Amino acid sequence: MARRSLNRRGRRPRSGRRRLMATAAGPWIKILLIVVLIAGALFTIYKFALPPALKLLNIQWPPATPAPPTPTPVPTPSPHPIQALDATEIQTEIEIPSDMRFATDPMRHGNEIVYTGGVDDSGSQKNVKVVIYDIETRQTREQNGLQLTNDDYFQPQLNDKWIVYLDQKRDGGGLIRAYDRESGADFVVKEYYVGQPVITLSGSRVCWIERTGSYRDKVFLFDLTTQENVCLETFESAVFGQSACHMSEKEIIWAGFDVSGSTDHDIDHGTIQFYNFEGTVGNIPETYAPETYVHNPKTNGNARAWIDANGGPNATLYLSLNGGEKRSINTNVLGFGLGSNFLAYCKDEVVHVYFWDVHPQPLDREISLKGEHCIFSGVSDDAVFWFDTGISKSSDIMKFAMPNEIDILQRETPSSGIPTIPTTTSTPTP
Repeated sequence: MARRSLNRRGRRPRSGRRRLMATAAGPWIKILLIVVLIAGALFTIYKFALPPALKLLNIQWPPATPAPPTPTPVPTPSPHPIQALDATEIQTEIEIPSDMRFATDPMRHGNEIVYTGGVDDSGSQKNVKVVIYDIETRQTREQNGLQLTNDDYFQPQLNDKWIVYLDQKRDGGGLIRAYDRESGADFVVKEYYVGQPVITLSGSRVCWIERTGSYRDKVFLFDLTTQENVCLETFESAVFGQSACHMSEKEIIWAGFDVSGSTDHDIDHGTIQFYNFEGTVGNIPETYAPETYVHNPKTNGNARAWIDANGGPNATLYLSLNGGEKRSINTNVLGFGLGSNFLAYCKDEVVHVYFWDVHPQPLDREISLKGEHCIFSGVSDDAVFWFDTGISKSSDIMKFAMPNEIDILQRETPSSGIPTIPTTTSTPTP
């Protein structure tokens, strides 16, 4: 008995792990344990051993996640987007005769472009010739029969019947003269004593603003056929007398005071005074009040344009169609003019043409070449003129473009012509 007890005490009991492994699930438990051990080893290598090793090899870890592509921003369309085009296809340089070298004041009528220029004995500019350039043949001929009794010709204007020009003194003053292209007669329209007025010819009428006293300016309208002269308005010590008037076949316009709502003249806000040759009764002009300062207004009979400063780089250009509400075209404008359906202007030495009859929105085009440094000269008979000062040459570089003949523009012109705009801002003068 004692031995049997001792033997029982000395036998080891069977462990639970062995009993578990001896069951049918034992092999699968072994496999699971092996998988866990392998996964733990791999995790340890990935987390602690791999990064230092890759760093020694200059390999980024973990790999950078590529940034999602940034969508290209879509610009907000402007009221009249400015677009450039191949200006070499639309502009023409007028070759100035070698004996003139210098030119000024180009103006177009039909197939003719008239301008003045020349040099004196020392080679300096002296406008002693008036020449006419033929657009089709590109030939230039001197205009004979004009009279120069002072120093220089300036501002030649022409149509089929008349040539009007200034016979200017260098120290100010001179003569406004007219030449009848049919009869060859040349006569004095009026003598002026200071400065240099800006003249406009339309049909048989000529208009200008003239300084007639120390502080007095007058708006004149002259009929070349009857040789009658009418003063339409007189300014006394007024900034608007420094502006120029302008004329189309339909109307003459000039800048004036805005006295609405006040007994005092408001110099911060001006008006456009206009006399309609077809509808204005008597000699009392009508008024358009844009609620801006007005300087050098221009008209084509249906559209009017002006700037809100007496020249300089800070002027804003405005446009009104059919006497309707004003629209701001651009800022920092130096020089502008109206065609039959466009407004041309110069900004930062670049010439632009703004078409207001393009649908669905107006179109602003640059028509001068990149690299040109342009001085705007004017618009006449749908031709835009400018001088390129960016190239150093022994003579002036004078160019023009006729925007309405540019097929490249692919403009959609509405059949109704100029759009109708409410006329709430136009108020007649009592």
